[in-house]
Amino acid sequence: MRRKSREAFLIQLLLIGLLAVTGFAYWEMNRSETSAKEAVVNVAVCRQLTARVQDLQYRPQLAALEARSTSEMARRIETAAKGAKISTQGLVSIEPQAARRLPKLPYQEQPTAVEVKDVPLSALIVFLHRLANEEPKLNVTSFRLFSPRHDAQGKEKKEELWRAEVVLTYLIYSPTIPPASP
Repeated sequence: MRRKSREAFLIQLLLIGLLAVTGFAYWEMNRSETSAKEAVVNVAVCRQLTARVQDLQYRPQLAALEARSTSEMARRIETAAKGAKISTQGLVSIEPQAARRLPKLPYQEQPTAVEVKDVPLSALIVFLHRLANEEPKLNVTSFRLFSPRHDAQGKEKKEELWRAEVVLTYLIYSPTIPPASP
């Protein structure tokens, strides 16, 4: 009888072992299935990111890699003014300003203040449009328009001539390098 109880105990032990192995195999299979589902999601995300990188690769850059020289910027502004039929007397000043870093971003803004006077509104619009089309990295960040002047008797002139102050900003990619740790 003792032998039968020993055999029963061994059979129970074997069944418990098989049950444990089956439970472990089921747990491992379930974990593998979860990992496979996560991998499918990750592959989809990678494909989306790859498509985004390829899309961005062919878009025009929003920021320059280096600052424009003062003379080159002045030349571009003068060319746009000439194309808009703004006389050299109408283009009063082109004043480059100090570059300023954008907070928490790897960019600097390089502003240039431009003043025009005695210019028809249509010429002013053409001027700004030419600048935006010819130089996509250049943005108008400030625009002040002053009303047309009247002659001494208070009558308006034949054509309204306006004065404007414009700040054009050029974005420059300029990452800061963190200090090396000792």
